[in-house]
Amino acid sequence: MNKRTKFGIIMKKVEQSVIVRSVRGGLTNMIPVLIIGAFALIFKSFPIDAYQKAINSFAGGFLAELFNLVYSATFGILSIYMTYSISRSYMRLKGRTGTPSIGAVLASLASFFILAGVDLPDFGIGNGIDAISIIDKTGPKSMFLAVITGLGASALYCAFDRALRGRRKLVFSSGADSDYNRMLRVLPSFGFVTVIFALINMAVVRIFNVDCFHSLISQAFNSLFSVGESGFFKGFFFVLLSSLLWFFGIHGSDTLQGVMEKSFVP
Repeated sequence: MNKRTKFGIIMKKVEQSVIVRSVRGGLTNMIPVLIIGAFALIFKSFPIDAYQKAINSFAGGFLAELFNLVYSATFGILSIYMTYSISRSYMRLKGRTGTPSIGAVLASLASFFILAGVDLPDFGIGNGIDAISIIDKTGPKSMFLAVITGLGASALYCAFDRALRGRRKLVFSSGADSDYNRMLRVLPSFGFVTVIFALINMAVVRIFNVDCFHSLISQAFNSLFSVGESGFFKGFFFVLLSSLLWFFGIHGSDTLQGVMEKSFVP
């Protein structure tokens, strides 16, 4: 067996893995959001002065506000869509018959918000809403976090669902409404997953002295480029890592934007 054949076998296994298939399926499901968001970004940011003056002056800035609103509702919360979509894709591949997929989706979303620092004031809860901070936490920059929670929380939910499956007859009445029973079946697994991710975030905050798990990811990427001068090899590694993230469906350019601003812009 030559090296090309071995490489082809490895790549085939990677493509057939649940992780890659879930991320790929999640991105495919997001095509409408991505396309509409991309057009909104183009229309609101088209770099011609006359065009910008026109959309900002027409009907008191109606067009500019419209494009910005659509952009905020798509790319502004892109990571939330990604978390939902990956979890839904994962459950189609790994979920067992009778396992409510809505439970895994809700657990993934709750886990995403926990790791993104939903309890922090700049997330929009507490001292007011900071639009830039919210977009940083829920937009393309948090795609890596979305992949972690979409896959991790869904897998953990499935594990708890299998472990608790045989004990549900002791808890639920056969005479109750089927939808009501179905959602009650979600409760224990959802609760366990949410608590585990909350404990992970709390441990990360205390051990690494950061605001949340999301901040730890940002610091980890920055530390990769903190050694040495900003030359060809560091730039090459930046492009390589960005492309690798894109390969797995992660918005590499935005994930590494902090690195780019710190290491290369100066």
